[in-house]
Amino acid sequence: MRAGESMSVALIAVAALAHAYLIVDFSLPPAEDAAMLMRYAQHVANGHGVVWNIGDPPVDGATDFLFMIAVAALTYAGIALETATRGLITVAHVVTACIVYVTVRKVHRAPWSAALASSIYLVAGPATAYISTYFGAPVFADCAAGAWACALIIMNGSTSRAWSIAFAILSLLTGLVRPEGVLLAALMLISIVVAIGVKRSAPVMISFFAIFGALGLAYFLSRWQYFGHPLPNPFYKKGGGALHPAGIKDSVFNTVKFTLPLLPLFAIGLFSRNTRRATLAASIPILGFAACFILVSNEMNFAGRFQYALLPMALMAWPIPMRAVLCETERIDVNRSRLTTAAIAVFLIGALTYFQVVRDDWTHHADGRAPMGKLLHAYKNKNYRLATSEAGLLPLYSEWKTLDTWGLNDYTIATSGTVTFEYLETFDPDLIVFHAYDPPHYSGPTGLPGWSDMVHVLRQYVATKNFTLIAAYGQTPDDLHYYYAHPRANEPELFSAMRKVEYAWPETGRPATNHINEFQEIRERVPRAAAKWDLANE
Repeated sequence: MRAGESMSVALIAVAALAHAYLIVDFSLPPAEDAAMLMRYAQHVANGHGVVWNIGDPPVDGATDFLFMIAVAALTYAGIALETATRGLITVAHVVTACIVYVTVRKVHRAPWSAALASSIYLVAGPATAYISTYFGAPVFADCAAGAWACALIIMNGSTSRAWSIAFAILSLLTGLVRPEGVLLAALMLISIVVAIGVKRSAPVMISFFAIFGALGLAYFLSRWQYFGHPLPNPFYKKGGGALHPAGIKDSVFNTVKFTLPLLPLFAIGLFSRNTRRATLAASIPILGFAACFILVSNEMNFAGRFQYALLPMALMAWPIPMRAVLCETERIDVNRSRLTTAAIAVFLIGALTYFQVVRDDWTHHADGRAPMGKLLHAYKNKNYRLATSEAGLLPLYSEWKTLDTWGLNDYTIATSGTVTFEYLETFDPDLIVFHAYDPPHYSGPTGLPGWSDMVHVLRQYVATKNFTLIAAYGQTPDDLHYYYAHPRANEPELFSAMRKVEYAWPETGRPATNHINEFQEIRERVPRAAAKWDLANE
Protein backbone atom coordinates (compact mmCIF):
# COMPACT_ATOMS: atom_id res chain seq x y z
CA MET A 1 0.00 0.00 0.00
CA ARG A 2 1.39 3.38 -1.04
CA ALA A 3 2.06 6.18 1.44
CA GLY A 4 -0.99 8.13 0.30
CA GLU A 5 -3.28 5.16 0.82
CA SER A 6 -1.74 4.42 4.22
CA MET A 7 -2.37 8.02 5.21
CA SER A 8 -6.01 7.74 4.13
CA VAL A 9 -6.48 4.57 6.20
CA ALA A 10 -4.86 6.26 9.20
CA LEU A 11 -7.16 9.28 8.83
CA ILE A 12 -10.21 7.00 8.70
CA ALA A 13 -9.08 5.25 11.88
CA VAL A 14 -8.58 8.59 13.65
CA ALA A 15 -11.96 9.85 12.40
CA ALA A 16 -13.73 6.72 13.66
CA LEU A 17 -12.10 7.05 17.08
CA ALA A 18 -12.80 10.77 17.29
CA HIS A 19 -16.43 10.31 16.28
CA ALA A 20 -16.92 7.60 18.92
CA TYR A 21 -15.26 9.78 21.57
CA LEU A 22 -17.53 12.71 20.77
CA ILE A 23 -20.79 10.75 20.43
CA VAL A 24 -20.60 8.02 23.09
CA ASP A 25 -21.53 8.78 26.70
CA PHE A 26 -18.97 6.59 28.46
CA SER A 27 -20.69 7.03 31.83
CA LEU A 28 -23.67 4.91 30.77
CA PRO A 29 -23.94 1.28 31.93
CA PRO A 30 -24.26 -1.69 29.57
CA ALA A 31 -27.59 -2.64 28.04
CA GLU A 32 -29.34 -5.62 29.65
CA ASP A 33 -28.32 -8.29 27.12
CA ALA A 34 -24.78 -6.93 26.93
CA ALA A 35 -24.50 -7.17 30.71
CA MET A 36 -25.43 -10.86 30.50
CA LEU A 37 -22.50 -11.56 28.18
CA MET A 38 -20.19 -9.60 30.46
CA ARG A 39 -21.23 -11.75 33.43
CA TYR A 40 -20.26 -14.88 31.48
CA ALA A 41 -16.97 -13.30 30.42
CA GLN A 42 -16.16 -12.43 34.03
CA HIS A 43 -16.80 -16.02 35.13
CA VAL A 44 -14.61 -17.37 32.31
CA ALA A 45 -11.83 -14.91 33.20
CA ASN A 46 -12.00 -16.08 36.82
CA GLY A 47 -11.66 -19.73 35.80
CA HIS A 48 -15.24 -20.89 36.43
CA GLY A 49 -16.09 -21.77 32.84
CA VAL A 50 -19.01 -20.61 30.74
CA VAL A 51 -21.55 -20.58 33.56
CA TRP A 52 -24.35 -18.24 34.60
CA ASN A 53 -23.87 -19.02 38.31
CA ILE A 54 -20.56 -20.11 39.78
CA GLY A 55 -20.74 -23.81 40.56
CA ASP A 56 -23.71 -24.50 38.27
CA PRO A 57 -23.54 -26.54 35.05
CA PRO A 58 -22.42 -24.67 31.90
CA VAL A 59 -25.02 -22.73 29.95
CA ASP A 60 -24.47 -20.60 26.85
CA GLY A 61 -26.63 -17.54 27.29
CA ALA A 62 -24.02 -15.19 25.83
CA THR A 63 -24.62 -16.16 22.14
CA ASP A 64 -21.58 -14.10 20.92
CA PHE A 65 -19.21 -16.92 21.88
CA LEU A 66 -15.88 -15.78 20.42
CA PHE A 67 -16.54 -12.18 21.49
CA MET A 68 -17.19 -13.40 25.03
CA ILE A 69 -13.96 -15.41 25.04
CA ALA A 70 -12.00 -12.38 23.76
CA VAL A 71 -13.45 -10.15 26.49
CA ALA A 72 -12.62 -12.83 29.06
CA ALA A 73 -9.03 -13.03 27.80
CA LEU A 74 -8.57 -9.26 28.09
CA THR A 75 -10.13 -9.29 31.55
CA TYR A 76 -7.86 -12.14 32.60
CA ALA A 77 -4.92 -10.05 31.40
CA GLY A 78 -5.84 -7.40 33.95
CA ILE A 79 -8.04 -4.99 31.97
CA ALA A 80 -11.25 -3.92 33.70
CA LEU A 81 -14.32 -5.74 32.37
CA GLU A 82 -16.09 -2.60 31.10
CA THR A 83 -12.90 -1.28 29.47
CA ALA A 84 -12.13 -4.62 27.82
CA THR A 85 -15.63 -4.93 26.40
CA ARG A 86 -15.97 -1.39 25.08
CA GLY A 87 -12.37 -1.26 23.90
CA LEU A 88 -12.72 -4.43 21.85
CA ILE A 89 -15.94 -3.16 20.23
CA THR A 90 -14.32 0.18 19.40
CA VAL A 91 -11.24 -1.41 17.84
CA ALA A 92 -13.45 -3.71 15.76
CA HIS A 93 -15.42 -0.71 14.51
CA VAL A 94 -12.24 1.12 13.48
CA VAL A 95 -10.86 -1.94 11.69
CA THR A 96 -14.14 -2.43 9.83
CA ALA A 97 -14.09 1.18 8.59
CA CYS A 98 -10.57 0.60 7.26
CA ILE A 99 -11.59 -2.69 5.59
CA VAL A 100 -14.42 -0.88 3.81
CA TYR A 101 -12.02 1.78 2.48
CA VAL A 102 -9.38 -0.69 1.30
CA THR A 103 -11.94 -2.96 -0.36
CA VAL A 104 -13.64 -0.18 -2.30
CA ARG A 105 -10.33 1.37 -3.28
CA LYS A 106 -8.21 -1.68 -4.05
CA VAL A 107 -10.60 -4.47 -4.98
CA HIS A 108 -12.98 -2.36 -7.06
CA ARG A 109 -10.35 0.26 -8.04
CA ALA A 110 -12.88 2.97 -7.25
CA PRO A 111 -11.83 6.62 -6.78
CA TRP A 112 -10.46 7.49 -3.37
CA SER A 113 -13.45 9.79 -2.86
CA ALA A 114 -15.81 6.80 -3.25
CA ALA A 115 -13.79 4.73 -0.78
CA LEU A 116 -13.65 7.62 1.68
CA ALA A 117 -17.39 8.25 1.38
CA SER A 118 -18.09 4.58 2.09
CA SER A 119 -16.00 4.61 5.26
CA ILE A 120 -17.49 7.88 6.49
CA TYR A 121 -20.96 6.46 5.91
CA LEU A 122 -20.07 3.51 8.16
CA VAL A 123 -18.49 5.74 10.80
CA ALA A 124 -21.60 7.94 10.91
CA GLY A 125 -23.87 4.90 11.31
CA PRO A 126 -25.14 3.03 14.37
CA ALA A 127 -21.79 1.65 15.58
CA THR A 128 -21.50 4.33 18.27
CA ALA A 129 -24.81 3.07 19.69
CA TYR A 130 -23.29 -0.39 20.09
CA ILE A 131 -20.16 1.04 21.69
CA SER A 132 -22.40 2.91 24.12
CA THR A 133 -24.43 -0.18 25.01
CA TYR A 134 -21.49 -2.66 25.01
CA PHE A 135 -23.14 -4.77 22.29
CA GLY A 136 -20.65 -6.79 20.23
CA ALA A 137 -22.29 -6.20 16.83
CA PRO A 138 -19.19 -4.40 15.46
CA VAL A 139 -17.04 -7.43 16.31
CA PHE A 140 -19.34 -9.70 14.32
CA ALA A 141 -19.42 -7.12 11.52
CA ASP A 142 -15.62 -6.94 11.52
CA CYS A 143 -15.21 -10.68 10.96
CA ALA A 144 -18.00 -10.69 8.36
CA ALA A 145 -16.39 -7.74 6.54
CA GLY A 146 -13.06 -9.54 6.45
CA ALA A 147 -14.63 -12.67 4.99
CA TRP A 148 -16.64 -10.58 2.51
CA ALA A 149 -13.52 -8.73 1.38
CA CYS A 150 -11.89 -12.07 0.56
CA ALA A 151 -15.06 -13.18 -1.23
CA LEU A 152 -15.11 -10.01 -3.35
CA ILE A 153 -11.46 -10.48 -4.26
CA ILE A 154 -12.24 -14.04 -5.39
CA MET A 155 -15.35 -12.86 -7.29
CA ASN A 156 -13.12 -10.29 -8.99
CA GLY A 157 -11.03 -13.08 -10.49
CA SER A 158 -8.38 -14.00 -7.91
CA THR A 159 -9.01 -17.65 -7.01
CA SER A 160 -5.58 -18.31 -5.50
CA ARG A 161 -5.21 -20.77 -2.65
CA ALA A 162 -4.18 -17.98 -0.26
CA TRP A 163 -7.41 -16.03 -0.73
CA SER A 164 -9.47 -19.22 -0.55
CA ILE A 165 -7.88 -20.17 2.76
CA ALA A 166 -8.24 -16.62 4.10
CA PHE A 167 -11.94 -16.65 3.17
CA ALA A 168 -12.46 -19.99 4.92
CA ILE A 169 -10.68 -18.88 8.11
CA LEU A 170 -12.51 -15.57 8.35
CA SER A 171 -15.79 -17.34 7.64
CA LEU A 172 -15.04 -19.68 10.53
CA LEU A 173 -14.38 -16.72 12.83
CA THR A 174 -17.65 -15.14 11.71
CA GLY A 175 -19.50 -18.31 12.68
CA LEU A 176 -17.71 -18.50 16.02
CA VAL A 177 -18.64 -14.93 16.97
CA ARG A 178 -22.36 -15.53 16.42
CA PRO A 179 -24.21 -18.72 15.36
CA GLU A 180 -26.01 -16.99 12.49
CA GLY A 181 -22.56 -16.24 11.11
CA VAL A 182 -22.60 -19.82 9.79
CA LEU A 183 -25.56 -18.91 7.57
CA LEU A 184 -23.91 -15.65 6.49
CA ALA A 185 -20.69 -17.46 5.54
CA ALA A 186 -22.65 -20.03 3.53
CA LEU A 187 -24.43 -17.21 1.69
CA MET A 188 -21.07 -15.62 0.84
CA LEU A 189 -19.90 -18.93 -0.61
CA ILE A 190 -23.05 -19.09 -2.74
CA SER A 191 -22.25 -15.58 -3.98
CA ILE A 192 -18.84 -16.72 -5.13
CA VAL A 193 -20.32 -19.68 -7.00
CA VAL A 194 -22.93 -17.46 -8.68
CA ALA A 195 -20.32 -14.86 -9.65
CA ILE A 196 -17.59 -17.08 -11.13
CA GLY A 197 -19.30 -20.42 -11.71
CA VAL A 198 -19.02 -23.85 -10.12
CA LYS A 199 -15.85 -24.93 -11.93
CA ARG A 200 -13.76 -21.85 -11.08
CA SER A 201 -15.03 -21.80 -7.50
CA ALA A 202 -14.11 -25.45 -6.85
CA PRO A 203 -10.79 -24.60 -5.09
CA VAL A 204 -12.64 -22.11 -2.89
CA MET A 205 -15.25 -24.70 -1.94
CA ILE A 206 -12.56 -27.27 -1.13
CA SER A 207 -10.78 -24.85 1.22
CA PHE A 208 -14.11 -23.76 2.71
CA PHE A 209 -15.28 -27.26 3.55
CA ALA A 210 -11.84 -28.39 4.70
CA ILE A 211 -11.38 -25.48 7.13
CA PHE A 212 -14.77 -24.01 7.87
CA GLY A 213 -16.56 -27.36 7.61
CA ALA A 214 -14.12 -29.54 9.53
CA LEU A 215 -13.11 -27.11 12.27
CA GLY A 216 -16.63 -25.73 12.54
CA LEU A 217 -18.05 -29.23 12.96
CA ALA A 218 -15.43 -30.04 15.60
CA TYR A 219 -16.38 -26.88 17.51
CA PHE A 220 -20.08 -27.63 17.17
CA LEU A 221 -19.72 -31.17 18.55
CA SER A 222 -17.45 -30.07 21.40
CA ARG A 223 -19.80 -27.26 22.48
CA TRP A 224 -22.75 -29.68 22.28
CA GLN A 225 -20.91 -31.99 24.66
CA TYR A 226 -19.88 -29.11 26.96
CA PHE A 227 -23.29 -27.44 27.24
CA GLY A 228 -25.49 -30.50 26.72
CA HIS A 229 -27.46 -28.95 23.84
CA PRO A 230 -26.43 -27.82 20.34
CA LEU A 231 -27.56 -24.18 20.20
CA PRO A 232 -27.09 -21.17 22.49
CA ASN A 233 -29.78 -21.01 25.14
CA PRO A 234 -31.42 -17.76 23.87
CA PHE A 235 -32.24 -19.52 20.59
CA TYR A 236 -34.50 -21.95 22.45
CA LYS A 237 -36.24 -19.07 24.18
CA LYS A 238 -36.46 -16.67 21.23
CA GLY A 239 -36.82 -19.23 18.45
CA GLY A 240 -39.26 -21.64 20.01
CA GLY A 241 -39.28 -23.85 16.91
CA ALA A 242 -41.71 -21.51 15.16
CA LEU A 243 -41.51 -18.88 12.43
CA HIS A 244 -41.52 -15.24 13.47
CA PRO A 245 -43.05 -12.91 10.85
CA ALA A 246 -42.34 -9.92 13.10
CA GLY A 247 -38.68 -10.96 13.18
CA ILE A 248 -38.27 -10.86 9.40
CA LYS A 249 -40.35 -7.69 9.18
CA ASP A 250 -38.01 -5.87 11.54
CA SER A 251 -34.98 -7.44 9.88
CA VAL A 252 -35.99 -6.14 6.46
CA PHE A 253 -36.83 -2.75 7.95
CA ASN A 254 -33.41 -2.47 9.61
CA THR A 255 -31.60 -3.62 6.48
CA VAL A 256 -33.42 -1.05 4.37
CA LYS A 257 -32.80 1.66 6.98
CA PHE A 258 -29.05 0.95 7.00
CA THR A 259 -28.66 0.73 3.23
CA LEU A 260 -31.38 3.04 1.88
CA PRO A 261 -29.04 5.44 0.01
CA LEU A 262 -27.40 2.43 -1.69
CA LEU A 263 -30.54 0.59 -2.81
CA PRO A 264 -31.09 2.59 -6.04
CA LEU A 265 -27.63 1.55 -7.22
CA PHE A 266 -28.34 -2.12 -6.60
CA ALA A 267 -31.65 -1.77 -8.45
CA ILE A 268 -29.85 -0.21 -11.43
CA GLY A 269 -27.20 -2.94 -11.30
CA LEU A 270 -29.85 -5.68 -11.45
CA PHE A 271 -31.61 -3.91 -14.33
CA SER A 272 -28.45 -3.57 -16.42
CA ARG A 273 -27.50 -6.64 -18.43
CA ASN A 274 -23.77 -5.92 -18.03
CA THR A 275 -23.81 -5.99 -14.24
CA ARG A 276 -26.86 -8.16 -13.46
CA ARG A 277 -25.00 -11.32 -12.52
CA ALA A 278 -22.36 -9.58 -10.41
CA THR A 279 -24.98 -7.46 -8.65
CA LEU A 280 -27.12 -10.52 -7.96
CA ALA A 281 -24.11 -12.31 -6.48
CA ALA A 282 -23.32 -9.29 -4.29
CA SER A 283 -26.96 -9.09 -3.15
CA ILE A 284 -27.34 -12.74 -2.09
CA PRO A 285 -25.75 -12.44 1.41
CA ILE A 286 -27.61 -9.21 2.13
CA LEU A 287 -31.04 -10.46 1.11
CA GLY A 288 -30.51 -13.99 2.42
CA PHE A 289 -29.20 -12.95 5.81
CA ALA A 290 -32.04 -10.46 6.31
CA ALA A 291 -34.49 -13.28 5.60
CA CYS A 292 -32.87 -15.61 8.17
CA PHE A 293 -34.40 -13.68 11.07
CA ILE A 294 -37.80 -15.23 10.47
CA LEU A 295 -36.40 -18.00 12.69
CA VAL A 296 -36.11 -15.91 15.89
CA SER A 297 -38.01 -13.15 17.63
CA ASN A 298 -36.80 -9.57 17.46
CA GLU A 299 -36.25 -9.40 21.20
CA MET A 300 -33.46 -6.97 22.21
CA ASN A 301 -32.56 -6.13 18.60
CA PHE A 302 -31.41 -2.71 19.75
CA ALA A 303 -30.60 -0.35 16.85
CA GLY A 304 -30.90 -3.29 14.44
CA ARG A 305 -27.74 -4.87 15.85
CA PHE A 306 -28.62 -8.32 14.47
CA GLN A 307 -28.50 -6.93 10.92
CA TYR A 308 -25.63 -4.46 11.38
CA ALA A 309 -23.07 -6.67 9.61
CA LEU A 310 -24.97 -6.08 6.37
CA LEU A 311 -24.11 -2.37 6.42
CA PRO A 312 -20.34 -2.70 5.84
CA MET A 313 -20.99 -5.55 3.41
CA ALA A 314 -23.30 -3.36 1.31
CA LEU A 315 -20.76 -0.52 1.43
CA MET A 316 -18.06 -2.88 0.20
CA ALA A 317 -20.20 -4.13 -2.69
CA TRP A 318 -21.89 -0.99 -4.04
CA PRO A 319 -19.17 -0.26 -6.66
CA ILE A 320 -20.33 -3.42 -8.48
CA PRO A 321 -23.75 -2.00 -9.50
CA MET A 322 -22.14 1.45 -9.83
CA ARG A 323 -20.43 0.11 -12.95
CA ALA A 324 -23.84 0.04 -14.64
CA VAL A 325 -24.19 3.78 -14.06
CA LEU A 326 -20.69 4.44 -15.39
CA CYS A 327 -21.34 2.31 -18.46
CA GLU A 328 -24.35 4.44 -19.27
CA THR A 329 -22.26 7.63 -19.08
CA GLU A 330 -20.02 6.32 -21.86
CA ARG A 331 -22.97 6.51 -24.26
CA ILE A 332 -23.55 10.21 -23.67
CA ASP A 333 -21.28 13.21 -23.69
CA VAL A 334 -20.61 13.41 -19.95
CA ASN A 335 -17.34 13.83 -18.07
CA ARG A 336 -17.26 10.63 -15.99
CA SER A 337 -14.85 11.90 -13.34
CA ARG A 338 -16.94 14.99 -12.68
CA LEU A 339 -20.11 12.92 -12.64
CA THR A 340 -18.58 10.45 -10.18
CA THR A 341 -17.31 13.19 -7.88
CA ALA A 342 -20.66 14.99 -7.90
CA ALA A 343 -22.58 11.75 -7.29
CA ILE A 344 -20.34 10.82 -4.36
CA ALA A 345 -20.69 14.30 -2.84
CA VAL A 346 -24.48 14.15 -3.09
CA PHE A 347 -24.48 10.60 -1.69
CA LEU A 348 -22.32 11.54 1.28
CA ILE A 349 -24.28 14.67 2.19
CA GLY A 350 -27.56 12.80 1.83
CA ALA A 351 -26.33 9.82 3.83
CA LEU A 352 -25.03 11.88 6.73
CA THR A 353 -28.29 13.85 6.84
CA TYR A 354 -30.26 10.62 6.70
CA PHE A 355 -28.37 9.09 9.61
CA GLN A 356 -29.03 12.16 11.74
CA VAL A 357 -32.75 11.69 11.10
CA VAL A 358 -32.84 8.02 12.13
CA ARG A 359 -30.39 8.35 15.04
CA ASP A 360 -33.19 8.83 17.60
CA ASP A 361 -33.81 5.07 17.48
CA TRP A 362 -30.25 4.43 18.68
CA THR A 363 -30.31 6.38 21.96
CA HIS A 364 -29.01 4.66 25.08
CA HIS A 365 -29.98 5.92 28.52
CA ALA A 366 -28.96 5.74 32.15
CA ASP A 367 -30.49 2.77 33.96
CA GLY A 368 -31.44 2.52 37.64
CA ARG A 369 -30.81 -1.21 37.66
CA ALA A 370 -27.04 -0.51 37.52
CA PRO A 371 -26.79 1.44 40.81
CA MET A 372 -29.25 -1.01 42.37
CA GLY A 373 -27.00 -3.92 41.39
CA LYS A 374 -23.96 -2.16 42.81
CA LEU A 375 -25.88 -1.59 46.04
CA LEU A 376 -26.62 -5.32 46.29
CA HIS A 377 -22.96 -6.16 45.62
CA ALA A 378 -22.01 -5.33 49.22
CA TYR A 379 -24.14 -8.31 50.34
CA LYS A 380 -22.88 -10.91 47.84
CA ASN A 381 -20.97 -12.87 50.51
CA LYS A 382 -24.19 -13.57 52.43
CA ASN A 383 -25.15 -16.09 49.74
CA TYR A 384 -28.45 -14.42 48.97
CA ARG A 385 -30.31 -15.59 45.87
CA LEU A 386 -31.93 -13.35 43.28
CA ALA A 387 -34.77 -14.37 40.96
CA THR A 388 -35.45 -11.74 38.33
CA SER A 389 -36.87 -10.96 34.92
CA GLU A 390 -34.19 -8.21 34.75
CA ALA A 391 -31.24 -10.55 34.31
CA GLY A 392 -28.65 -8.10 33.00
CA LEU A 393 -27.35 -5.29 35.18
CA LEU A 394 -28.62 -6.63 38.51
CA PRO A 395 -26.77 -9.99 38.27
CA LEU A 396 -23.67 -8.42 36.68
CA TYR A 397 -23.06 -5.85 39.39
CA SER A 398 -24.50 -7.67 42.40
CA GLU A 399 -22.70 -10.97 41.61
CA TRP A 400 -25.51 -12.77 43.42
CA LYS A 401 -26.55 -16.27 42.43
CA THR A 402 -29.39 -15.53 40.04
CA LEU A 403 -32.34 -17.25 38.41
CA ASP A 404 -33.25 -15.65 35.09
CA THR A 405 -37.02 -16.09 35.27
CA TRP A 406 -37.46 -15.17 31.59
CA GLY A 407 -35.16 -18.03 30.61
CA LEU A 408 -32.43 -16.55 28.41
CA ASN A 409 -29.90 -17.95 30.88
CA ASP A 410 -31.81 -20.99 32.11
CA TYR A 411 -32.24 -24.04 29.88
CA THR A 412 -35.16 -25.49 31.86
CA ILE A 413 -37.23 -22.31 31.58
CA ALA A 414 -36.22 -21.70 27.96
CA THR A 415 -37.38 -25.13 26.84
CA SER A 416 -40.47 -25.41 29.08
CA GLY A 417 -41.81 -22.00 28.08
CA THR A 418 -42.13 -20.22 31.42
CA VAL A 419 -40.99 -20.30 35.03
CA THR A 420 -43.17 -22.29 37.41
CA PHE A 421 -44.05 -21.93 41.07
CA GLU A 422 -42.32 -25.26 41.79
CA TYR A 423 -39.14 -24.21 40.00
CA LEU A 424 -39.02 -21.03 42.07
CA GLU A 425 -39.43 -23.10 45.23
CA THR A 426 -36.45 -25.22 44.19
CA PHE A 427 -34.31 -22.12 43.69
CA ASP A 428 -35.64 -20.53 46.93
CA PRO A 429 -34.86 -16.84 46.21
CA ASP A 430 -34.24 -14.16 48.85
CA LEU A 431 -34.97 -11.28 46.49
CA ILE A 432 -37.40 -11.24 43.56
CA VAL A 433 -37.35 -8.45 40.97
CA PHE A 434 -39.63 -8.18 37.95
CA HIS A 435 -40.91 -5.67 35.42
CA ALA A 436 -44.72 -5.58 35.29
CA TYR A 437 -47.19 -3.76 33.09
CA ASP A 438 -50.59 -3.31 34.68
CA PRO A 439 -53.66 -2.82 32.50
CA PRO A 440 -56.35 -1.54 32.24
CA HIS A 441 -54.71 1.79 33.15
CA TYR A 442 -51.52 0.99 31.26
CA SER A 443 -51.93 1.70 27.54
CA GLY A 444 -48.40 0.96 26.27
CA PRO A 445 -46.84 -2.33 25.11
CA THR A 446 -47.52 -5.27 27.42
CA GLY A 447 -44.17 -6.92 26.96
CA LEU A 448 -43.17 -10.03 25.03
CA PRO A 449 -45.49 -12.99 24.46
CA GLY A 450 -45.52 -14.96 27.69
CA TRP A 451 -44.27 -12.07 29.82
CA SER A 452 -47.57 -11.64 31.68
CA ASP A 453 -47.61 -15.38 32.46
CA MET A 454 -44.16 -15.11 34.03
CA VAL A 455 -45.19 -12.04 36.05
CA HIS A 456 -48.31 -13.83 37.28
CA VAL A 457 -46.22 -16.71 38.64
CA LEU A 458 -43.81 -14.31 40.35
CA ARG A 459 -46.67 -12.36 41.94
CA GLN A 460 -48.27 -15.55 43.11
CA TYR A 461 -44.98 -16.65 44.65
CA VAL A 462 -44.23 -13.42 46.55
CA ALA A 463 -47.80 -13.34 47.89
CA THR A 464 -47.79 -16.98 49.00
CA LYS A 465 -44.32 -16.78 50.58
CA ASN A 466 -45.07 -13.48 52.37
CA PHE A 467 -42.38 -11.44 50.61
CA THR A 468 -42.17 -7.76 51.52
CA LEU A 469 -42.37 -5.11 48.81
CA ILE A 470 -39.18 -3.05 49.15
CA ALA A 471 -39.50 -0.72 46.17
CA ALA A 472 -41.53 -0.20 43.00
CA TYR A 473 -39.72 2.12 40.61
CA GLY A 474 -41.20 3.64 37.49
CA GLN A 475 -42.33 6.84 35.81
CA THR A 476 -45.98 5.82 36.10
CA PRO A 477 -47.63 3.48 38.63
CA ASP A 478 -48.68 1.03 35.93
CA ASP A 479 -45.22 0.28 34.47
CA LEU A 480 -42.82 -0.61 37.28
CA HIS A 481 -39.77 -2.55 38.44
CA TYR A 482 -40.86 -4.36 41.60
CA TYR A 483 -38.38 -5.40 44.33
CA TYR A 484 -39.60 -8.00 46.86
CA ALA A 485 -37.59 -9.48 49.76
CA HIS A 486 -38.10 -12.76 51.62
CA PRO A 487 -38.76 -12.44 55.38
CA ARG A 488 -35.46 -14.19 56.19
CA ALA A 489 -33.51 -11.47 54.33
CA ASN A 490 -33.61 -9.06 57.24
CA GLU A 491 -31.45 -6.20 55.97
CA PRO A 492 -33.12 -2.92 57.03
CA GLU A 493 -30.08 -0.84 56.07
CA LEU A 494 -30.03 -2.34 52.56
CA PHE A 495 -33.78 -1.94 52.12
CA SER A 496 -33.63 1.68 53.21
CA ALA A 497 -30.89 2.37 50.67
CA MET A 498 -32.86 0.55 47.96
CA ARG A 499 -35.81 2.86 48.55
CA LYS A 500 -33.62 5.94 48.10
CA VAL A 501 -31.42 4.95 45.17
CA GLU A 502 -31.21 7.37 42.22
CA TYR A 503 -33.18 5.24 39.83
CA ALA A 504 -33.21 6.29 36.15
CA TRP A 505 -35.90 4.75 33.97
CA PRO A 506 -34.05 2.81 31.22
CA GLU A 507 -36.41 3.78 28.39
CA THR A 508 -35.99 7.51 28.90
CA GLY A 509 -33.08 8.05 31.30
CA ARG A 510 -35.31 10.28 33.43
CA PRO A 511 -35.63 9.88 37.21
CA ALA A 512 -38.09 7.18 38.24
CA THR A 513 -40.34 7.41 41.29
CA ASN A 514 -40.58 4.80 44.02
CA HIS A 515 -44.35 4.17 44.10
CA ILE A 516 -44.26 1.99 47.20
CA ASN A 517 -46.18 4.54 49.27
CA GLU A 518 -49.15 4.25 46.93
CA PHE A 519 -49.33 0.52 47.59
CA GLN A 520 -49.01 1.04 51.34
CA GLU A 521 -51.95 3.45 51.25
CA ILE A 522 -54.03 0.81 49.49
CA ARG A 523 -53.18 -1.72 52.21
CA GLU A 524 -54.14 0.70 54.95
CA ARG A 525 -57.45 1.69 53.34
CA VAL A 526 -58.53 -1.70 51.97
CA PRO A 527 -56.89 -4.56 53.88
CA ARG A 528 -58.71 -7.26 51.93
CA ALA A 529 -57.70 -5.77 48.62
CA ALA A 530 -54.10 -5.70 49.82
CA ALA A 531 -54.06 -9.47 50.11
CA LYS A 532 -54.96 -9.75 46.44
CA TRP A 533 -52.88 -6.84 45.20
CA ASP A 534 -49.65 -8.69 44.59
CA LEU A 535 -51.45 -11.63 42.99
CA ALA A 536 -53.38 -9.67 40.44
CA ASN A 537 -52.52 -5.97 40.57
CA GLU A 538 -54.77 -5.58 37.56
